[in-house]
Amino acid sequence: MLDRYDVLVIGGGIAGLTAAKTVATAGKTVAVIEEKRLGGSYLFDYDVPSEVGLNAVKSAAALESIQKFGAKKRTLSLSLAGLARERVEVAKNVDDYWGEEAMRRAKVAVIGAKARFVDGEVEITKTGKMRHVAASRYIVATGGKLNTSGIKIDASAKIWAPSELWAATRLPKTLMIIGAGMSGVEMAYYAAKMGSRVVLIERESRLLPHEDEEVGRFYGLHFAKMGRVNAVLGAEVAEISGRELLLKRGNSKQVLPITGTAQVVLATGQQPNIDGLGLETMGVRVGQHGVVVDQSLMTANRRIYAVGNCVDNVSADLAMLMGKTAALSIVSRHAPIMSSAASPKVLNLVPAYARIGATEDELRRKKIEYKKSVVLLSEIPRGRIDSAEGFVCVLADTKSRVIGAKIIAPEAESMILALAAAVKYQMTADELLRVPVPLDSWNEAVRLALAKI
Repeated sequence: MLDRYDVLVIGGGIAGLTAAKTVATAGKTVAVIEEKRLGGSYLFDYDVPSEVGLNAVKSAAALESIQKFGAKKRTLSLSLAGLARERVEVAKNVDDYWGEEAMRRAKVAVIGAKARFVDGEVEITKTGKMRHVAASRYIVATGGKLNTSGIKIDASAKIWAPSELWAATRLPKTLMIIGAGMSGVEMAYYAAKMGSRVVLIERESRLLPHEDEEVGRFYGLHFAKMGRVNAVLGAEVAEISGRELLLKRGNSKQVLPITGTAQVVLATGQQPNIDGLGLETMGVRVGQHGVVVDQSLMTANRRIYAVGNCVDNVSADLAMLMGKTAALSIVSRHAPIMSSAASPKVLNLVPAYARIGATEDELRRKKIEYKKSVVLLSEIPRGRIDSAEGFVCVLADTKSRVIGAKIIAPEAESMILALAAAVKYQMTADELLRVPVPLDSWNEAVRLALAKI
């Protein structure tokens, strides 16, 4: 007998699990099909492991910084084995919410199998046995896989994905990280703080090429002061062998040797993990970044929705928002419209970087008129006390509505929240200024920036 559900979710990462829980809460029958462990890259490969590592080095930096207040210097070293134990404990805690038992408590069925669309249904395969399941609606949440397009990789090359760096219990003396976006820059910072020397290679002319120029320039100078990170910019990696990297700079080529102690890490982003899923048989279109969806996350087939990294290379929080949006689009008459504008992007370093809404590059490209206000941290008491480097920049439209902001500060990830609300609800600078902030806090810089709009 064919098993039928109201909704079938294909993929048990953070986006798919969020969607499944939302559907179950609405009283609909739902199952998640996942061949591997529930939790995906969020729990096991990137987000949780990287959070543990980065928080450890940030805590060490905080202890070092109190020496200026008279604290005696002590030798401080972090243990990779200790970090590994902490990752396991954190994963257990997260698993209590996202694991199989948690799903069953939420009335979400879990099917451990490989899935593909066949004849308008889903064929699942486990230990060589096949059967079909069906649903009124489907949510594809199969995530992404490492993007190696454009790079020729020799069979002799030894390559790490980001997950292998974050899971490492021993780091090599030298890391050669290809890609200086958010992931690559975080890995470079972590590895340098843990004692490795880093060569950070980026094909664009600056670090963090998807952010505004001054952000990449700030962290370029920051890495230069740290001393353990050498940035190679404007160089595209064309080929990786066991002994060398072949770089292209315009029409010229350059060979970068891989020494015996070096490890190459790819931080080249993700591409959609949809091969063999049979989406083409269902009339689902795939574009440059992944599965093509509308603002409700519906594909060209009205019965199929798609969320997470199979749609685009997105952060975990945005993947969760996509999962919830798709589920509500199915079960609710008042479905939300998906918008990534109010989802902050965060770089978890010291100092941290957070951004919400539009970038200046984007506004200039679209020829949108805007107003800009910048306040340096050195302009507020808290910044002078802590000798902090960084800034708050607020962008507004011609009616003074906040349309974007970027912050480099010790607590940037918290400071961005009020600005995220302003972007989401189209608040003006004056409206946000009515919300009081504590004196001598980092948010005083936000208040000053809003006052200048």
